[in-house]
Amino acid sequence: MSLTLAEDRLLGHDDVRVPPMHIWTPPRTGSAAGEVIDFMTRFGRSPDAEQRLALDCLHSESSPGRWAAYTVAMVEARQQGKTGAVMLPSAMADLWLFGRRLVVWTAHLQSTADKTFADLQQLIEGCSDLSRRVQSITSGNGNHTVTLITGAMLQFIARSGKAGRGFAEVDSLTLDEAQALKQMHLGALLPTTAAADDPIVRMAGSAGAADAEVWIEVRDRGRAGSEDPDKGDPTLAYIEWGARFEKCRLRNCQHGKGTPGCQLDNPVRRQEANHTMRSTLVPDGRNSPNTIEAFRQSMGAEEFAREILTWWGDGPGGTAPKPIPKELWEEREDESSLIVGSIAIGIEIPPSRASASVGVAGFRGDGRAHLELARTDAGVDWVVAQVAKMVAEQDLFEIQDGKVARPAIVGDKLALGPLMPAFAAVGIVPVLLGTAELVEACGGLQDDFENDKVRHIGQQELTDMLDAAVKRDVGDGGWLWGKRLSAAAGVDISGIPAITNANWALSHHRAQPFFGARR
Repeated sequence: MSLTLAEDRLLGHDDVRVPPMHIWTPPRTGSAAGEVIDFMTRFGRSPDAEQRLALDCLHSESSPGRWAAYTVAMVEARQQGKTGAVMLPSAMADLWLFGRRLVVWTAHLQSTADKTFADLQQLIEGCSDLSRRVQSITSGNGNHTVTLITGAMLQFIARSGKAGRGFAEVDSLTLDEAQALKQMHLGALLPTTAAADDPIVRMAGSAGAADAEVWIEVRDRGRAGSEDPDKGDPTLAYIEWGARFEKCRLRNCQHGKGTPGCQLDNPVRRQEANHTMRSTLVPDGRNSPNTIEAFRQSMGAEEFAREILTWWGDGPGGTAPKPIPKELWEEREDESSLIVGSIAIGIEIPPSRASASVGVAGFRGDGRAHLELARTDAGVDWVVAQVAKMVAEQDLFEIQDGKVARPAIVGDKLALGPLMPAFAAVGIVPVLLGTAELVEACGGLQDDFENDKVRHIGQQELTDMLDAAVKRDVGDGGWLWGKRLSAAAGVDISGIPAITNANWALSHHRAQPFFGARR
C-alpha cells in the first residue's frame, strides 16, 4: 500500500503544510511513531508536522512490535531536521525505549559522527530520564559509545570499507549522509544485522550527485512504490521532500545568479524542498528565506540545486544542468542529413579504456555541420585501424597544429597518448587536445546547437549517451563532459565527446582539404 496524504489525515497528519514529494510504506498495521514522539518530549525535542509524518512513515509496523520494512530511508534538503528530529531520536528510542541490544550509527565523515554524538551527550546530560539509565559514555579512536546499565550500547563510527565488520547482531543500523554511501560500505555493514531478530536499517541524506549509485538505487525503489503501489518494494519505507522540476524561462538556463526566470530562485520551489522555511504557508518556520537566499549567493548552482532544492544529479535539472537539452537535440535531428565533401574525425576513450568511440563531422549543403557517430565498440585496439580506414576512404580537412598542417583527427591528449606509436606506424599523427581546447570544444558544441548550426541523424545509441551525459564545471564559466561521473554510474557516453571533438576540428579546418592516402 502507498501511504497517501489523504490517508495520513486519518492518522493525524492533517497539519502537514509542505507535503513530501514521495512517500511509500509497505503493508502495515500501524506505526511506533507515537511512542517515539512521546519519548522525545522527555528530552525536549518537539518535531514539527512534517517530521512527525516522517517518523510515522519510517516506524511503520507489520504487527505490534515488528517493523514493516527492513530498510527505511529519508531524503530532504540540508538543515531540515532529519538528523536531530528524526534519525537520532529513532536510534535513541531503539536503545532506551524498544530494548535493542546493539544500535550502530555511521556517518560518511568522522566530524559528522562526532557532532551527532556530542548532540546525544548534551541530551543525556540535560535529561535525568536518560542519564539515570546510562552506565558509561566512552570516546576514543573515532569510536563513541553510550552503554546502558542493561549492557545495551549505541555506538558511533565513521564509515569505511572495513568499519563495522567486527560487529555482531546489530539490531539497528543508521546510515547518515547516505548520499555518500558506496557498495563497499554496505558490504561491510549490512551483514552485521543478519543474526538479529527484526533488524532495521535507517538511511538519511540529501539528494545524491550523478555518481551516488547506492542512494539513487534506494530512491528509485522508494519512488516506484510512491508512484505505483503495485511496484512498491515490500522491504522499504521511503519519504522524500524536494522541489518539483520545472523548466526555467531560458531554454538552456545555466542557473547563474540573477538569471531571469531561473527555477533556483522560485520561492515556491524553495518552499517545497524546505518545509522549515518561513513563509505565509509556514509562518513559524525556523529558517528564514534570507538564509536560503544567502545559500544561493554563496553556493555554486550545482550544489544549491542538489543540497537545497533536492534536485538529483542524474535527473532533470539535477546537479549538472544539461548543456544540450533533449528537446533541443530532437529539434536538430534530420534523418536525411548528409555530409557534402571532406570530414573531420573526433576520437574519445573513457578513463577506464574499456571502450572507445569515433565521431565524424562535416558540412551539409546548407552550410550547417553534420555530426555522426561512426563507431563505438569495446576496447581500444580497433581505434587506429578504424581511423586509418576512414582516412583511406574519405577526404579529410586539415587543421593547423602549431606550424604544421595535419589531418583533422583530434582527441584528448591523455586518452590518445598511449595510441600515438600505433598511429605513427600507419602514418597518422592526430592533433592532441588539452583542457583548454576541450573546454572550447564543449562550449562550441553547445553554442552551435543553440544557434541552429548543426544537425544529426538521430542515432539511438548517441541519443541514449546524451541522456546519460552530465557536465562538470571547469574554471570560471567553462565545462567538460563528466566522463568520470558517467563511468562511476556504469554508463558509456564516449560517443558524445567524440562528436564534440569532431565538431571542434571542423570549426578549426583550413580551406584546403587533406586527401588522405591519395595526397
